[in-house]
Amino acid sequence: MMTRSTFFGIELGKRAIMAQRAGTDVVGHNLANQSTEGYSRQSLYLVPSSPFATPTTAPYNMAGQLGTGVMAETIARAQNEYITNQIRGSTSRQARLDVLADTYSQLEGIVDVSSDASLDQLLTDFFSAWHDLSLSPEETANRTALREAASTLASEFGRIDAALTAIREQLDGDIQLMVDTVNRIGADLAAVNHEIQKVNASDQVPNDLMDRRDALLLELSSYVSITSLIQEDSSVFVTIGGRMFVQDDKFHGLATSVDTANSGYLRVVYADRRHLEVTAIGGKLMATLEARDQVVPAFADSIDDIASVLITEVNNLHRGGYGLNDTTGYDFFTGTDAGTIAVATVIQNDHRAIQAARDPSSPGDGRIALAIAQLVGSQMMALDGATLPAFYRAVISELGATADGIERAGQSENQVAAQLGTMRESQLGVNMDEELINLIRYEQGYAAASRVITTVDETLDRLINATGLVGL
Repeated sequence: MMTRSTFFGIELGKRAIMAQRAGTDVVGHNLANQSTEGYSRQSLYLVPSSPFATPTTAPYNMAGQLGTGVMAETIARAQNEYITNQIRGSTSRQARLDVLADTYSQLEGIVDVSSDASLDQLLTDFFSAWHDLSLSPEETANRTALREAASTLASEFGRIDAALTAIREQLDGDIQLMVDTVNRIGADLAAVNHEIQKVNASDQVPNDLMDRRDALLLELSSYVSITSLIQEDSSVFVTIGGRMFVQDDKFHGLATSVDTANSGYLRVVYADRRHLEVTAIGGKLMATLEARDQVVPAFADSIDDIASVLITEVNNLHRGGYGLNDTTGYDFFTGTDAGTIAVATVIQNDHRAIQAARDPSSPGDGRIALAIAQLVGSQMMALDGATLPAFYRAVISELGATADGIERAGQSENQVAAQLGTMRESQLGVNMDEELINLIRYEQGYAAASRVITTVDETLDRLINATGLVGL
């Protein structure tokens, strides 16, 4: 006949104490990580231990199975894959908008329209100087003032062009840093995968490692768009652009190569397939490529168009005029765009070479100067029928409108991110009040289990030390 141990009650109480202590430890871990970014609340799941007695062919003579206490089945982390994926998507969009907003902010800073030295104002000053010269072509002061206005205007074109080039070079450097960061995250994910697999192989749950895994995925999603799949062993399989990036403890990183077709700037490729360019990569990396290869060049092209038309139209008229020293046929400007425009050397050396007259025998003739001054109001076919100042203002207006649109989109995405963060915190985060309640519950359970052991101990003491002594 099966009998239960004399110390059955002590074993039952011991199991209860161990389970309540485990619960206290889990609560303590939660409270310790209450402010830890990306931490997911953990919960202890308790189940009854196997009852006594185990069913056999020789049944134990009692009313029913006797419970043997409690045991900790598992420690599980709170999860909500939908919210997690939504946060990753929002993070990717937000990161992209942040890069674009910063780029447009830099462009607006380069062409500060509120400044007295803005390109718009310098264009106005340049054509005003030609008008003044047309009134008094022989005046040295007017010729010097025009030459100075032209030199200042050309310098401003050059400054803008150099600043735009600097932005592109900065963005190109950022691309290399981002690729390095993406690869570092990939290596970390592979290492975490390996640790997760080892823990799972020992029939334990790697809750903190899975939090680390999700934090790395969130960081990675801010740089590139990813597709991730959690495997049965809780490791993650990640692809970028449809190609494997991380699997198990291995990762295939990204790399950069010089693109000779794009001014020697970097392009992003797969490290093991350097001929294959990475596309649809999203996040900061895509936005940086977009800013470098589309946003900044488009704005630079507009500035180049203004400079090119200015050079062409002014030179076409100037070549047909005559200077005070009988010069003729010279261009007023040299160069072809914003980066190369300059006042011709002959004019820099001698203001009398400015060819303001149509009639070489009449020093007071300023008709060429007047014709150039009137270019300010001429509609240019090369500028879609707009005047030079109007075209420039339209470019600046579009720049501002696009920047405002990106800023509004960024604010909207920030709100979405805040809402998702609140949802995650309410469902997956640590609630201080709940944890304190659980702490009290486990404390009371521990005290009750201790009382059970004390009672059984007193009973056994009576049985062992007092039973059978006569006269006591």
